[in-house]
Amino acid sequence: MEFSEVIDFLSNDNSYWSSRGHEEIDIPFDVTPSEYLSFAEFDLESGTEKHSLINALSNAKRSLDCQIDCLMIAFGFFGNSKKWNVPKKIETLKNLGIIAPRILNKINSVRNLVEHEFVVPNKEQVSDFIDIVALFNASTEKHIFNFPGDSQIEHDLIKEVFLDIKFKRNQRNIKIEVREKGVTDRQIFNIDSSHDNYIIFMKHYIENFSKS
Repeated sequence: MEFSEVIDFLSNDNSYWSSRGHEEIDIPFDVTPSEYLSFAEFDLESGTEKHSLINALSNAKRSLDCQIDCLMIAFGFFGNSKKWNVPKKIETLKNLGIIAPRILNKINSVRNLVEHEFVVPNKEQVSDFIDIVALFNASTEKHIFNFPGDSQIEHDLIKEVFLDIKFKRNQRNIKIEVREKGVTDRQIFNIDSSHDNYIIFMKHYIENFSKS
């Protein structure tokens, strides 16, 4: 079976999870995205002075950055992504298909606001940015608190073959075994997170998880 056939098998409407695990990702940060967001909301309610607005904006940005890094960990990119800037991380999440276009458009629309260090935003701008970050965090947190772990995927019309998938987050690797029932030999794909096929596989893996 070629890798393209593995993707076809995985994404086919007749495929289903015969076994799957769920994981809550262990996040190695002292402050969580939700805590940063609550700090931002507190700062915003503290007044319209410059320091309140700047602190609110900074904490909202920290919440967004922290959530993005949590997702990098969840999907096995964190080692590589330490060298990436935020636009590259967002582009990776876009390619995985986990950011709704409307949320992505909103994030892009306010990116200039958070990148200008010496511009004081008004309260409405900060409030809008906090709302966008809250929307982004809420729409992506399932990938942190309920990530699909090791699994087996079968096919209603190809009953003799199934996929055995092991996700090795710390090694930033996915191991896919194409197995045939009753047969000892198996075909193995080891895909590192730096390979283009990794994102292709993860995109379909998450889509399959979401539809089940």
